[in-house]
Amino acid sequence: MGTYTAYNEIARIANDIPDARTRRAVMKIADELSEGTFENKIQGVALTATAAELNQLDGATVTAAELSKLSGVAVTPTEMDQRAFNAEIRNVSAAKSVYTVIPWTGDITTIYAVGNGTTLAPTADVFSFGTVNAGVDVKMSGNIITVTAGKTPATGSSVTATAGSKAVTKGDVMRLSCNGGSTGPAMNFVFTVLLDIT
Repeated sequence: MGTYTAYNEIARIANDIPDARTRRAVMKIADELSEGTFENKIQGVALTATAAELNQLDGATVTAAELSKLSGVAVTPTEMDQRAFNAEIRNVSAAKSVYTVIPWTGDITTIYAVGNGTTLAPTADVFSFGTVNAGVDVKMSGNIITVTAGKTPATGSSVTATAGSKAVTKGDVMRLSCNGGSTGPAMNFVFTVLLDIT
């Protein structure tokens, strides 16, 4: 046998088990532990998560019904912990930037925009985003939302963050800017920023 130091102790206890089937099962586990081939399983499915990953569920408020909804759904580990925060730009008819502190460390995945009116006129408003660290403005390349004249902002517009520009750290400052392209009517926009927590 291998070098698993408790093997002999397990074998001694197994020999005292009267049921042959149970005795063989215990010895099989002892062999697998000894040879390093033992697999943790739940209902026959190999458990690949680490103890640290399982501990992330400790204290999570999730009902059995909510967990059952994940059956058959492909969910990545990061998707299990998504969070969002909001920021507002008031009167987008004037070019400006607003700033907000990012409350979590993670990856920005999506930015949603919604306005409190029905049209932007006469031209499109363009919104761009970035982070400001130590006074340096880092643009989120390609992450631009354009809301055109005649569009209904209440239905929402969104942009998906591009690779290489989406990683943020708790305490970073995020910039949200508009170009003031529309001259009327005066509208306010709320942005919802979605993060995958890392």
